[in-house]
Amino acid sequence: MQFDLTRVNWILASNDIRHISRPLLSRCRVVFLRALTRCELFDFAARQVRKRGMDDGALDVVGALMQALPDGHIDLCLRGILRILDDLEALGEMPTFS
Repeated sequence: MQFDLTRVNWILASNDIRHISRPLLSRCRVVFLRALTRCELFDFAARQVRKRGMDDGALDVVGALMQALPDGHIDLCLRGILRILDDLEALGEMPTFS
């Protein structure tokens, strides 16, 4: 099956371009982005905590977790920070038992 992609504009994202076929890759402008710094990730977390209306304690927890994680850890990224915040929100919604 053949496709004419001359008039199609797309934005693709990949963590590893080795897995993108050469014909498709030849039609792409490849832009490499550097990894975000811990400071940038923490700033992102702070914005998300405010946006979600979470307690400032949540940001303290995120900061402590970020310090404990080694460089290159899978959760030192935007998605990882969002997952951590989602988990903190879920924990905050759990009932407490006396």
